[in-house]
Amino acid sequence: MYDPANVGGPNDPRPWFEEMAAITGRQVIGFAWYSCPVGFRLSHPILSLLQSARAFGAAWFRGKLHPYRDAWSRAEKEAERLAELIRAQPGRVDLVAHSLGTRVALLALPKVRRKVRRVVFFNGAELARNAEPRAASAHPALFLNLVVPSDRVLGLLGSRFSGDANGPCIGVVGLDPAPLNWRDLDLCDPGVIAAARAGRGWTLRGDAPGDAWDHGESYRFAGNTDPVRAFLAGDQLADLVRWPASRIAA
Repeated sequence: MYDPANVGGPNDPRPWFEEMAAITGRQVIGFAWYSCPVGFRLSHPILSLLQSARAFGAAWFRGKLHPYRDAWSRAEKEAERLAELIRAQPGRVDLVAHSLGTRVALLALPKVRRKVRRVVFFNGAELARNAEPRAASAHPALFLNLVVPSDRVLGLLGSRFSGDANGPCIGVVGLDPAPLNWRDLDLCDPGVIAAARAGRGWTLRGDAPGDAWDHGESYRFAGNTDPVRAFLAGDQLADLVRWPASRIAA
């Protein structure tokens, strides 16, 4: 729902960057890119409708059926921009991405593989079939993929609306097989939730109670801050993640 040109409008990306700074406890450099600015906002009803109409018109002009498919196809160009931003930073960086941003990150990472230390994905919309080879080629970057199997947005709509070959999204199923630099943390798994509470005193949650179409509780829920901060601080989360059983990352 973000548009890099919509600073100050109903799709302003800056509040999300502020949320990520609070979750990670780190300075955040925001990277906004076009991602389907369609949706009704009660606070901006007329502007919301105009933006939706403009987004569909722009997608049709570029020969795409709808704005999400347009955003999906533009991810490679945006990945070049992201790679340039990463190269410009002094030293190594960590990446945090949500939804379709995970596709942009995975496309950018092989171009800057020695610049990125750790990567956190929330509700990743990239297809698992695409993610595995791209993650492997990003070694030595280490991934924490927060999986939400109950995410209906990804489970029912993600791959079908992408325009790519059908298949599950990484935010729903994770990777299996997976490269050795990849960790899946299932926020909906009762065993993982119980282990986190008993072993670490953490309260994890994948889906917003009562919200059938939740797509953001993974980062909005305060309890999920703990594993993200621990991972970025160097914790392997070995007691909670699914460890890959496939091959060593190339």
